[in-house]
Amino acid sequence: VQGRADTLLLVDGILGDFVQSTFNGMRDHWQQSERGRAQIFRPSSLESWDENERSISAELEGVLARAAQEQPAEGVVVMAHSRGAAELMLALLRKPQLLENPGLKKIVLIQGAFYGSPLADWVREKGDAWDLSRELLGPFRPALLSLTQAEARQRMGSAVQECPQSYQPLFMEKVVFVRAAADFSGVRTALKAGHLYLTIFAGGRSDGVLVTDEQIVHGFGRDLGVLEGDHFTWVEKGERSLRLLEQVTVGN
Repeated sequence: VQGRADTLLLVDGILGDFVQSTFNGMRDHWQQSERGRAQIFRPSSLESWDENERSISAELEGVLARAAQEQPAEGVVVMAHSRGAAELMLALLRKPQLLENPGLKKIVLIQGAFYGSPLADWVREKGDAWDLSRELLGPFRPALLSLTQAEARQRMGSAVQECPQSYQPLFMEKVVFVRAAADFSGVRTALKAGHLYLTIFAGGRSDGVLVTDEQIVHGFGRDLGVLEGDHFTWVEKGERSLRLLEQVTVGN
């Protein structure tokens, strides 16, 4: 590890631009350990996947260009969470030549919302039924619709089909999926209602927000396996998230 310095780009999920706390611990740890530069990109919580996908793609291209100019012997590691992971994956599927850049070392997709969430369907349904769409959900409607299962599955499925198969080896080499699951007692209070809903109506494991088995796009990256934790455990400051950072960027 000594002497290695890579640029770390962290891509946040929905509401990250409002809360502005996710990934802060990882950014600070990376820079304090003199591993290299770290920066957080927080896509808009008000835009659709398609709009954010273009923003993320442009951000990644800019980071790669700066790294090549300023520190050509080093590389770029990207970590993205939740909706940000799904938007980044969409960008890579639609523009897979990004993976050909030798400076792009690793892409770690943490609990990606690739196929949406039943919770988004519930919020949209109740928002429409209670006439909340204009007053409460109006600004967030494009983002919310992007997270509904029908839209997400159609969008991700089309992107997978249209991506040339010749790029799959590069996906398998550079992309890593991190999934997580927690039982009811293991999720924080704010996620217990979501966990209960997913258990009853979606079945299987979840992290309180997403179904665990859908936090991966099969055939387009390596599965690191299912870790124990709720939807935010692995992107917050703490020893667990720091060990994950080391494992996926140094140990592999």
